[in-house]
Amino acid sequence: MDYPMHIGGSLVKTSHRQPVELPFDGSIVGTVYQAEQEQVEQAVAAAKAAAPLMREMTLDERSTILRKAYYLAMERRQELAKAVCEETGKPIKEANLEVERAAMTLLFASEEAHRLHGEVVPMDASPAGKGRWAMTVREPLGVIAAITPFNFPLNLAMHKIGPALAGGNAVVHKPASTTPISGLIMAGIFEECGLPKAR
Repeated sequence: MDYPMHIGGSLVKTSHRQPVELPFDGSIVGTVYQAEQEQVEQAVAAAKAAAPLMREMTLDERSTILRKAYYLAMERRQELAKAVCEETGKPIKEANLEVERAAMTLLFASEEAHRLHGEVVPMDASPAGKGRWAMTVREPLGVIAAITPFNFPLNLAMHKIGPALAGGNAVVHKPASTTPISGLIMAGIFEECGLPKAR
């Protein structure tokens, strides 16, 4: 099965096809496409264009996308577990646990999105601060590069992507080249859940 890249809401293929192999016997479980410099630049440009859209979203809108992603990941957990099992060589029981843990990470991130707020801090710890207050405001950073390893390809990706989205950031995800399939499936799930595309 082919798994193209997701860049700015579009499916992208290149001339560099890469087979993903089952570690046990080398059998091919899917085909992905290696990004060249052009695709990396496109991905960064798309994330930069989407970053203001993410920033403008309310905490509840971000939370809703993450909650939808949780439900869709659980709904499609057999597909995701099969992908993790095949790309890593893990037993299906362990792959199922990874999918459940990754989905829970998205649920936790959706809950945390509602708690991302600033603080008002009294400044009267020193005499000059009498009658004064300071205010902290949490702001998105913009574009987050999420580079994830091979050993827990789905769970560790969600540990980076979930909090980044909750915080109002856009994300460029670079999965491990040996285990990219589960991340590509999740990219499609996030798109289905309403993650904004670049204008």
